[in-house]
Amino acid sequence: MNYEAPITIPEYFKTYVDPSVDLTVTHNVPCPFHNEQSGKSFTYSADKNIWRCWGACHFGGDVFALHQLHYHLHTRESAIKSLYKLLGKDYELVPTFEKRAVHIDKTMVERNTLYARACEIANNLKDIDAYIELDYILSKVPFDTDDIKNYIQKYEVKVS
Repeated sequence: MNYEAPITIPEYFKTYVDPSVDLTVTHNVPCPFHNEQSGKSFTYSADKNIWRCWGACHFGGDVFALHQLHYHLHTRESAIKSLYKLLGKDYELVPTFEKRAVHIDKTMVERNTLYARACEIANNLKDIDAYIELDYILSKVPFDTDDIKNYIQKYEVKVS
C-alpha cells in the first residue's frame, strides 16, 4: 500500500534529524547517520521526493524510510505507524480483521441468498431451459451476482 507522506523529507530532516540543515536549499549534506565529517553522501532529490545515502548507510527512499533509519525501526510498517503517531495523525495500515470480515460476510450472505432463490425458482418451474440457464450462470466461478439477479427477475414472474 502506498501512503501519502504526512510530512515532507526536508521538514522531517529539519525537525527530527538536524535543525541546522535545510534540504530545500542544500541537497547534499554529510550523512548524520554514520557520523560522516567531510563528505556529502546524503542527497535529497526534490524532483523525485526521495533521499539517499551514498556512503556507509547505502539506504534511501521516502520520508518513511528516513524515519525508519533515524529511529532504527525494523519494518516499513512500523515506520509508517510510528511516524503517524509521532505527528499525532490518524493512520490505518490495513483494514482491521473485523472490517474485512464484515465485508466478506455481507458479500457471502448476499451471494448465498441469491443462489438459494435462483435454485428455488428453477425447482418450481421444472423447466429444462431455466435449469440450463442457471447451470451456465453458476458455472462461472465466482458467479456474477448481476447475472443471478437478472435470472431471478426473468423467471420469478413465471413462478408467482
